[in-house]
Formats: sequence, C-alpha cells, structure tokens
Amino acid sequence: MENELRDNLLQCATAYSAVTNRGLATLGRLAAGDWRFFDHLNNDQRTFTARKYDEVIQWFSENWPESAVWPETVARPATVERAGAA
Repeated sequence: MENELRDNLLQCATAYSAVTNRGLATLGRLAAGDWRFFDHLNNDQRTFTARKYDEVIQWFSENWPESAVWPETVARPATVERAGAA
C-alpha cells in the first residue's frame, strides 16, 4: 500500500512540475513543508505517514492548475471550499 501511495504522490508531483516549471524541492516545501520530501520518496528506507499523504495530496488537489490533467490512476480528493467563496 505504501508503494502505491508513494507512486501517487510522485505522479502528482511530476505532472504538477511539468505544467508549472516548479522543481520537486519547491513542491516539497510548498506541499509538505520539507524541500527534501519528494527526494525521500525515492528512498525505500524513508517512510511517511498516512496523515502526511493526505496533507500533500490535498495540497495538490487544491492547487492543481486548471490547464493540467490530474493523473488518471490517482484518486483526487474533494477540494475544501474556502469560507466566503461563491
């Protein structure tokens, strides 16, 4: 299961990065609060919590560029509507 979640995060990061021209270190800082987050995903010795997965995948969902296609094999969480939004 962890490998599937790891793959989901990397698919989102790769797709987002390709559209926005932001590097993985920048995405790690923005989405996970850790510029090394996506580098660590490539290391099987490093783990992450389900909570961190939810936080990062939610960040992607809420900040996904309209011009980008969400990865087909990744379940997209509903975005939280901001207070006062129409």
